Amino acid sequence: MLLAVLGGLWLICYLWVRSLSTSLDLTREMRYGWTQVGDRLEERFVLSNRSHFPALWLEIQDLSNMPGYDISRGTGVGSSSQTEWRTESLCAHRGVFSLGPTRIVTGDPFGIYTVSLEIPSSQNILVLPPIVPLPSIEVAPGCRAGEGRPRRTTTEPTVSVAGIREYRVSDSQHWIHWPLSLHRNALYVRVFESTRSSDWWVILDMNEKSQYGAGDNSSVEHAITLAASLVDRGLQAGKSVGFLTHAYAPDAQGDDGKGTVPKAPRAVWLSPRSGDQQRWSILRAMALLAPGDAPLQALLARMRPALGQSASLIIITSDMTGSWIDEVLLAMRRGAVPTVLLLDNAQFIAESGVTQSSQENGDPTSISAILTNLGVACYIIPPNVFATADAAPGHLGQWNLRVLPTGKVVAIQPEKGESWRSLS
Repeated sequence: MLLAVLGGLWLICYLWVRSLSTSLDLTREMRYGWTQVGDRLEERFVLSNRSHFPALWLEIQDLSNMPGYDISRGTGVGSSSQTEWRTESLCAHRGVFSLGPTRIVTGDPFGIYTVSLEIPSSQNILVLPPIVPLPSIEVAPGCRAGEGRPRRTTTEPTVSVAGIREYRVSDSQHWIHWPLSLHRNALYVRVFESTRSSDWWVILDMNEKSQYGAGDNSSVEHAITLAASLVDRGLQAGKSVGFLTHAYAPDAQGDDGKGTVPKAPRAVWLSPRSGDQQRWSILRAMALLAPGDAPLQALLARMRPALGQSASLIIITSDMTGSWIDEVLLAMRRGAVPTVLLLDNAQFIAESGVTQSSQENGDPTSISAILTNLGVACYIIPPNVFATADAAPGHLGQWNLRVLPTGKVVAIQPEKGESWRSLS
């Protein structure tokens, strides 16, 4: 009788697990195909069981490679029924990550048999760098003859004054409005009507020899966040914005289909343009960057022949050796107007615990003084520049603002205006 009971139990458990192995199905969907650092990533899971046997216990094992993202859980589902749940997590790192594949582990109620089901469906998600409010950083205008309202009917700048603003470093003394300056006890300059506004070139120094810190508190992440925010500011102001850097970036083959993107050291060169498509192109390039081996002076020398007569150069660097200052002067001789943003490496080094002499790292104050004497606008950016409440990255919950420029979206019955993208 004991052998008969054990044999019957063995047969029932075998048939139970065999039925579950062919009747379980997991549908995984996510909102859109890209997001920003600080945004909320939400997924919806639907677990279906077509078997006449219930799955009393299941382990949902997530095999995604997004840092800090794990939706693994234990659950169960009745016979001929389905269960649904949602997961939420904040995107903390930029880059391209894979959501999925997924593994389901289940078995009979007595634990005699277990079965593991592999669901290979996955979807790459692009996490863009954050765009945050910036402190008072004034980009030196590249159009020397005027920077006010553009007039398409003239070929040369007029002498009509479009407005008055405060004096900035690198402004010509001929622009000073002396009566107003004497009245307010501060320098003010006249803003003239101009035939065109200057293009912006955002130049990002990604030389690994001048980068310090780790993770989100590194000079690399601060520089990329700063560059992304300036690009957004320029495009919002109607400027044509270009981007230049030399770093490890995706090669021509692109995604390899495994959630990783092959990278090689190369120059990322995006000519100045305006519009949302330019914003998408630049932010996507920034999302995939890693420090390279090209110094800033080589980068500036490479782009010098392409500079226009009225370009505004926004140079973001943590290189305090000053070896690139000569290239800045050569660019100024061609009519470009630079604005330099120096990341204070001393504070990054102190926070990372790296022991380096001050002579090796240089002093941002001395570099800033040299540039100011040369008529170059310069700002020193500390590591805590994004530590304020107003600079919180991302747009939490702003799903309605996310529009994919490309990509296939699976049509699913929406719930309360929601849009989902299937991983299958």
